[in-house]
Amino acid sequence: DVPLKNFLFPFYSSLAILLGLPAPWHWRPSLHSLHAVSDPNFQVSVTWSVSGGTKLKGNPQRTGGIMAWQGQHYRLPATVWRLLEALDTFAVRPAIERTQGQTEIQWGDLRTLAIHARAELDQYLARTIVLNPAQLELRLRKASAGGMEVIEVVPGIPGIPEDLWLKQFDAYRQVRDSYDVFTEGGERIRVHIKPETKEILAEIRAFPGRRITGKRAQQFLRNPYALLGEGMARVIPPETFERARRQARIHFYDFDISVEWNEHHRIDAVLILLQPRDEAAPPLPALRLCHAQMLGEFLETLRQGMTAGENRFVWGHQEIEIRGDTAERIAALESLLAAPWGALPLAAFAQVFDLGRYAERVVGIGEHTPVYTPYVARKDQDLEAWIPESMELDSSSL
Repeated sequence: DVPLKNFLFPFYSSLAILLGLPAPWHWRPSLHSLHAVSDPNFQVSVTWSVSGGTKLKGNPQRTGGIMAWQGQHYRLPATVWRLLEALDTFAVRPAIERTQGQTEIQWGDLRTLAIHARAELDQYLARTIVLNPAQLELRLRKASAGGMEVIEVVPGIPGIPEDLWLKQFDAYRQVRDSYDVFTEGGERIRVHIKPETKEILAEIRAFPGRRITGKRAQQFLRNPYALLGEGMARVIPPETFERARRQARIHFYDFDISVEWNEHHRIDAVLILLQPRDEAAPPLPALRLCHAQMLGEFLETLRQGMTAGENRFVWGHQEIEIRGDTAERIAALESLLAAPWGALPLAAFAQVFDLGRYAERVVGIGEHTPVYTPYVARKDQDLEAWIPESMELDSSSL
């Protein structure tokens, strides 16, 4: 999200004047340590400087978010105000919070605020790096072993190289309250694990080698919060998990149905249209089921997945999601399976030679036999010549 003031930036200064707000405070905070973090009397003080190292002379007084100096009032940036408020609270912390562990945790929070406020740190504070991650980074690796899909879960700590952190994290069977990570330059980074973060890390550490397979892997990829608990959404936000899944090129595809009909209004093929669930997924060609037997096999695979309670089924090398309306899709495919397929059927040999399928006057099937009709030929057109000479005719009989 973009802050509203970024849209109003051209008018922001004039708006402050119209509201009668003090001018902004341009001096930069510089933090200085007193004693080490292991000392119960460890404290952090603040001075002020500008670019180039010029130190502020005098002792400005702060009231809330307003600084008073040399008779003028100035408005503190929000990040600086949060840092100063935290320093005031840290200075009066009770004795029970002055152990080394508690002091390190509090300094870790102060250090984060100092970075946001662009504060300068003295040499000791700059080298005393303590991290208290409230959220984890995440990376996923997808592989195949023995024909089975394997997902490696790689948790990360913001501000620490992945390989250095994993070396310490994987070195212990149980998740620790704190870890010491050493950089290539020999600097030590102390990482304190908060209880909620520790709970999620413990779930990940329980995976053998941080890897999951089979049905559990499929559940994790689709809904990790149901598998690792509700607290995961605060430690690994949904946008972080979705980004890790996209970077691992793990995408999910639903399916729709289309039919190719021929000129005889019969089915030539059923197309399974693969529809990605996220915009980053590459488009895939439709699966073409070109005869009823193939559709039947597809239906059987889909039914088996539903019966087993799976959230996806595999056709060929493609994983397809099983969603809430899959039962309706099955009914549609079953009706297509029962419909006529292909070209009009040709008559079989036995059907052609079955005389019972013809009218009664058909007595056989074979080559055409000429039909001969006997008749008495006459020699010419003369009737008298046609009548035999031996026959006498009475004219009355003609």
